[in-house]
Amino acid sequence: MRLSVTLFLVSFAGALFGGWLIGRWAVGVSVLVYSLALGAFALLRDDGEVLSAPIIDTGSEEERFRRQVAADYMSRVE
Repeated sequence: MRLSVTLFLVSFAGALFGGWLIGRWAVGVSVLVYSLALGAFALLRDDGEVLSAPIIDTGSEEERFRRQVAADYMSRVE
């Protein structure tokens, strides 16, 4: 992972320098393109971290249904 980030930063610096050699508008275009690429890299990379909450099994479907019915009944009684 460290190598890919280093290569990306070197590539970004090269694009900025090349844009500077061509003109000011090219620097803006290269910053825009690399910002989009960096955003895509950040969103699409897989670092192995689980983002969703774990599913906790609290019993069978029948037990969950009974608890829901009881909760609905108690909310109407109160």
